[in-house]
Amino acid sequence: LVDIHPPEVMPRIMDLFEACRRGENPCAEDVPMLRADGTVFYADIVSSLLTLGKNEYIMGIFTDITKSKRASEALRRHKYMVANSGDIMALLDTEFRYLAANAAYADVFGMTPDKLVGRTVLEVFGRKDFEGIIKPRAKRCMAGEDVRYEEWFDFPVAGRKYMSIAHFQYLDVD
Repeated sequence: LVDIHPPEVMPRIMDLFEACRRGENPCAEDVPMLRADGTVFYADIVSSLLTLGKNEYIMGIFTDITKSKRASEALRRHKYMVANSGDIMALLDTEFRYLAANAAYADVFGMTPDKLVGRTVLEVFGRKDFEGIIKPRAKRCMAGEDVRYEEWFDFPVAGRKYMSIAHFQYLDVD
């Protein structure tokens, strides 16, 4: 065990092995592991207590979760950047319904992001701005074109603002 785990996590590892031996916890998540070169990777471990003859063994199946862990950390950082950006950002579906919006976007309407989700751009901006300005450009974006323009908008809380707008198509890969 000492060869495959960093020293600072050994108390946790020993507790996990004892729990497995008692039949209490067959799974361990996000366990730091040591490669032969000394670098650390992370694994989820599913274990089982085996008895062969008079001897007890713990069999473990290790799944390297390093890539998944890095992707989760990158997503967390990205969410933080978007949530804390001063730029207003939103994600719409093809029915012009909000799937997500950052706090800066919601603030100009005197709302919270969760209050925007599920509403339509028509409801939030009103018919004039939606039909005359937003919808024609957003439709071009949904057809695959990156659309950029500048326009005046009257926001309920932020007041009249000259905005530089960019629409980019989002294709959900799922």
